[in-house]
Amino acid sequence: MLSALAVAIAAAGGWFWFLHDPTPNVNVQTPQLPTPNAYDKYFAAANRAVEDTDISWAVDGIDTTGVRLSQRGMEAVLARHSWELAQFRQGLEMDFLMPAARSFTHPVLPERIMGPRGPIDLEKLLLVETRVLMGRGDWPGAMGSRLDALELAIDWPHGGPIMLELAGVTLQVYVNWLFPQIMENLSADEAIVAVRRLELIGTGRRPFADALREEKRFMQAALLEVFSKPQWRDELVQTPTAFGEYSGGKDYRNELRSWKKRQIMRNVTEYLDAWLPIVQKPYAAYRTPPPLPSDPVCTASYGPGEIDLPIIVWIWFMREKARVEIDFQMITLALHAYRLQEGEYPERLREMTPAIIGGVPQDPFALEGLYGYRRTSEGYLLYSIGPDGVDDGGTPCETKDPADGSVSHIVRENSRGDIVAGVNL
Repeated sequence: MLSALAVAIAAAGGWFWFLHDPTPNVNVQTPQLPTPNAYDKYFAAANRAVEDTDISWAVDGIDTTGVRLSQRGMEAVLARHSWELAQFRQGLEMDFLMPAARSFTHPVLPERIMGPRGPIDLEKLLLVETRVLMGRGDWPGAMGSRLDALELAIDWPHGGPIMLELAGVTLQVYVNWLFPQIMENLSADEAIVAVRRLELIGTGRRPFADALREEKRFMQAALLEVFSKPQWRDELVQTPTAFGEYSGGKDYRNELRSWKKRQIMRNVTEYLDAWLPIVQKPYAAYRTPPPLPSDPVCTASYGPGEIDLPIIVWIWFMREKARVEIDFQMITLALHAYRLQEGEYPERLREMTPAIIGGVPQDPFALEGLYGYRRTSEGYLLYSIGPDGVDDGGTPCETKDPADGSVSHIVRENSRGDIVAGVNL
């Protein structure tokens, strides 16, 4: 009789716990924004830039009717956007911090910032400026314009969740255009100035662990906002940021009904905390991810989905690959300057320090050590050991397309071989 009563009481308590689903008590910190904030200048410039469609056309050297633009025509496009460029360059003199995202509908999230009012329009305007300066024969100015664009790409993710890291990588694509042509027209002294600027810009890249900490704060605050609504499960399923493009379009509505608010909050918090000691080590030290909680929020937000590995690993890889590309540009500029001064390339990269480059950067895909380099009869070979962490002596990564069997030098997270400057990047 007593045991039956105990079972009944336990069952009643379980149902009470299930039906009584209080919102977790989590204190989410929000960083104080700098005053003034470069973000305001960048965003004002981007908002104005989007009002004219001529920028996107002028990037390709044509007007809105498809007619090839002359140098004078390119100059006219640039002159119409002098205000935006002035605002942007005022921002370069300020500290930058993205306004903290504390909601799944916050306007700094990727689907909005990468849209028509995002920084891509500003990157395009800077590319038009670069073409104009090249047309004038102002090669140091053209390089300066490219490096300004790189600083925007490095700044933009600061203060945002991890998806903004992909925004920064996307912006960097625009920076890489025209770089080799500009470099070849620089003197040794001009190239060294660019190397020093690249070194300085590189110090502004935020650690990935900081991005994950902000990701946790964002998710906690956004979940608290959704949890405050009576039909929070329906609200959550309709949120593309929580159930995003990597969920494969699966409807998690039914699965959510068996999960409580506190379970979901605890899972998200503990999962992101488990990543912190992993990403504080070199990418080459990564072996396996922490166990992914089975609740729908973690599964949809951080699971493999349509890609072959956890989204956090993929973003981490994309960051490191982008870093390799910047390092290649810096080392290539230094090698260009050295050859102009000495008449040949150095035997070792360290021969360029400290006169040309302050220090040779470490290969982010290696547990330790510099980039691979050797002088060749054609010039030189510069490479990273790549995401597999194995030094293949400069054999380039190759990726086979499973659909048609074609081979390319695109570097993916599972590529085998080395990332070779001028081949893979």
